[in-house]
Amino acid sequence: MHHNNILLSMVITVIIMVAGMDSAYATHTSIPVIEPLPFYLVNEHHQLNGTILYNGQPTSGVLVEVTISAPDGSIIKEYIRSGDDGSFSVIFTPRSSGYHTLIVTSHCRDVHRDICTYQSTTMQLLVLEEITKDICIMDECVARLSAKVAGLRIEDAELYPDDKVLRLRLYIEDDGYMLLQLPRNIIDAEQGLILQLDHSRMDYKEYSDDNLRIIEARFYDTPAGTVIYMDIIGTYAIPEFGSSYIVLISMLMVPLLTIIYRKITHQ
Repeated sequence: MHHNNILLSMVITVIIMVAGMDSAYATHTSIPVIEPLPFYLVNEHHQLNGTILYNGQPTSGVLVEVTISAPDGSIIKEYIRSGDDGSFSVIFTPRSSGYHTLIVTSHCRDVHRDICTYQSTTMQLLVLEEITKDICIMDECVARLSAKVAGLRIEDAELYPDDKVLRLRLYIEDDGYMLLQLPRNIIDAEQGLILQLDHSRMDYKEYSDDNLRIIEARFYDTPAGTVIYMDIIGTYAIPEFGSSYIVLISMLMVPLLTIIYRKITHQ
């Protein structure tokens, strides 16, 4: 009987220890929550913000590992601690465009490190490069467009006023993404612009104000190393004969009018 009581006590003790271990592991599991921006810019300083949560509540003093992998294979790693309100932040200064992989791992507080269940949050950060490109009619450049791009290059921008079309020649390097700013005095449309990719209509998002139309376009299904043509079709385009042509014609007309005047006066 005495042996049975001892055996029963040992079994109960083991059960309590196992339950306590499970409880300890469950107790010290904290999760990093990231607050990303829609996109980031090359060579700009950005602040990546996040919060460490335990049971839905902000947790201070947690060791946080932040790893950012760039498309070119370079890796940035930094360790920080969450503040009194559970928040943490790191400075992110990307050197190349494209999608960067962010991994944030919670290492728990120091006192719980041995019984910590590490939790990670992974996401893609879109980094864009700001560029400008001249818009030309034949050999005359009449305006300039601005764009934020990743995974592509704008090689040429040709405006066809008679057809109300702005044609862009694009070189796709990877998963292409573009935010294109178009002055509305260059090309515009009453009901919104139409975009065609190699003569096939494409989906896009458009935002506008009184002066600009902003086109958001993605080229994820286009193989790398491909040259494509994107036509932006409107109902208005700047007339072909701009101010420089008017000045040129005026300069040519002055000598001609002088000759005519002298002949009339001589007669």
